[in-house]
Amino acid sequence: MAIVSLALLRGAADYKEALRKLLRPFMEAFFPAPAALIIYLGELYPAKPDLGVNPHPALAAALAAWAYEAGAAKVNLAARAAAGFGFSQCWQQAGYEVLENCGAAVLDLQQAPRAPRLSRLALTSREFMLPQMLLQADCLINMSKFRVAEGRLFGSALKNLAALADLPPTEEFPRALVDLYSIIMPDLHIIDALPGRRGWQPQAQGALLAASDGPALDLTLAALAALPGNRIEEIALAAQYGLGSTNAADISLVGDAADLFKKS
Repeated sequence: MAIVSLALLRGAADYKEALRKLLRPFMEAFFPAPAALIIYLGELYPAKPDLGVNPHPALAAALAAWAYEAGAAKVNLAARAAAGFGFSQCWQQAGYEVLENCGAAVLDLQQAPRAPRLSRLALTSREFMLPQMLLQADCLINMSKFRVAEGRLFGSALKNLAALADLPPTEEFPRALVDLYSIIMPDLHIIDALPGRRGWQPQAQGALLAASDGPALDLTLAALAALPGNRIEEIALAAQYGLGSTNAADISLVGDAADLFKKS
C-alpha cells in the first residue's frame, strides 16, 4: 500500500509544523539518522518565491532545520540553474539566500563530479551521467514544485528528476525519465503545492504532499489537476515496470486529504 501524506497550510504558513504532520508516516527514512542527507531542489529559475515557480525557500529551510533535529549529521541542498541562467542569479532571485543561514551546504549540480550509470530497464539506450553526491547519499529527498499549465502536468515528483540528466523534451522523454528513476530513486518526495501568482497551482488551498512512492504521488497530483494520471506516460510506465503504484485502490491518502479534495 502506497501512502501519500497531505498537509494544508492555513493562514500564516508554519512550515515546520506542517512538515511534522506531513512526514509522520515516513519517519523510518530518518532512523537511523542519516550521516549525509541531501535535499534536491531540481531546476531553479530566477523567479521570486511568490510567483510559484520554485519550491519555496522557507519550506526548504524548515526541512533542513527539521532534518538536523531528526539527527542528520550533515544536510546538503542540491540544485541546478535552468538553461540560460547562472546558478548565483537563480539562487539569489528565488530567495534561497535564506538557506545559507540554516547550516546546510549548497551544491551546484552543474559543477558536481558525475558518474556513468545504465538503467536495468533499458527503455532507452542512454547512459546517464549523474552527480556522484546524490548517488552516494544516505538519504535523498526530492523536493519539487507542483505546476500545471495548458492541461498538462509539468511540475511533479518524477519530472523534477529530469534536470539531473539534462533530458531533452523529445518523444523519448517519458521512457528516459523512467530509466532515470530506476537508477536514482529518492527515499522521499515532497511536493510544494503552495499557489503562486503565476496561477500554475490549480487547487484552492496551499498544501504540501509527501510520499516514498513517486508514481503514486504524481497520480495524486494529476487528480488535483483533474488530469487522467494513468494516461501520463511516465507515470504509467513507472508503474508498469514495478517502480510504484498507480492503482487508486492501492494508494492511501492520509492527513488533510478530505479537505484538499473536497468539491468547491
